[in-house]
Amino acid sequence: MGNQKIEQKSSGSAVHGRAALVPFQAGCLTFALATAAILIGLWLDTRLGTTPRWTLILLIGSAPFVLGGVYFFVRRGLLRNNNKKND
Repeated sequence: MGNQKIEQKSSGSAVHGRAALVPFQAGCLTFALATAAILIGLWLDTRLGTTPRWTLILLIGSAPFVLGGVYFFVRRGLLRNNNKKND
């Protein structure tokens, strides 16, 4: 009887631990894609001699991919947490 309560507590804390990682993953994805867009844009601008053009185009153009990625990570995290709670 006592062992069952310990197992339930440990699995519950694992679910909360995984849930805490979801915003972290989404933030890292946002930072990585924005950084890549800025670096590639700056490289293109120095090569082509167009100062802010490609940096801004790539940074603004990366926004839909960032939003889609954040949506994917949050949805996947919520589905995993719901499946673990139901087990």
